[in-house]
Amino acid sequence: VMILWWPSAQMRPLYHPWISLWQSSRFEFHGDVVFEGKMIPAMDVPRYYVSKWFLITLPEFYFVGFAVFLVLTGCYFLRFKRNFLQTDPIIEYALLCLWIVLPVLLAAVIGATAYDGLRHFLFIIPPLSIITGIAIAKICQNAPFKIVSAGVIGLTVISMIVTAVDMIQLHPYQYIFFNRVFGKGVREAAKSFETEYWGSSYKEGAEWIKANYSMPSDNGKITVVSCSPFMSTTYYLPKDRFTYVSIRNYRHTPARVPTLFLATTRWNCNQELVGRVVHIVARKGTPLLYVKEIAND
Repeated sequence: VMILWWPSAQMRPLYHPWISLWQSSRFEFHGDVVFEGKMIPAMDVPRYYVSKWFLITLPEFYFVGFAVFLVLTGCYFLRFKRNFLQTDPIIEYALLCLWIVLPVLLAAVIGATAYDGLRHFLFIIPPLSIITGIAIAKICQNAPFKIVSAGVIGLTVISMIVTAVDMIQLHPYQYIFFNRVFGKGVREAAKSFETEYWGSSYKEGAEWIKANYSMPSDNGKITVVSCSPFMSTTYYLPKDRFTYVSIRNYRHTPARVPTLFLATTRWNCNQELVGRVVHIVARKGTPLLYVKEIAND
């Protein structure tokens, strides 16, 4: 289906997709990422970067389903007959497994550039969900003991409820989710891994500034310095009340002291300027963005 919308792949369907994969894997992103408590260049992340992110960020019910799938697969090969999987198309399952395993394996083998968590590998989630759903359904239908079915269903439902609660509490920053079993939850994981890499919290921070700071008595504008791209902040701030200054321009013109500093925790940008913290955008006890007042000396 992808080839239908990919002219280059239509010309050489076996060659051009692999070339594209290779080139994208060596994409020159010169930023750093926080991984296992260290600041690492994105082009030099460990080969297990992607698999580690899957391990710590997938909800637990995926692991329940995948464990069941491995058990069912083991039963099939050990008995050399289609017990639990007697009506299942084996080729389709094999293709789903390749869809899941091959990209992660290739990223590890060729040392692909990776950053911002799993955002370059989200296409793996659909086949992983299919495998999980099929495995759980099969074990519940064909398990020889009801306690096995009850245990699988119970673990799955509990995990789904916990994940749903977490997602509600993290809204609209669901992408910072970490599971509890391997990731130890977002509050603990934030000490060692990226969280607010999208910068979505600039909207909430800018709207808080807009609601809590009025026009100065001299009818001047309030200066806001930020680590964000221009539109991420200015879009939400009325131009008649606020003036935006990027952190880069501020560094080159230190005499221009801002009134407010708006910065996420990514790359420790919130530590670039010292000031009084007046507001923190946080979820589940995890700071995502700081608003600071900078003294005008």
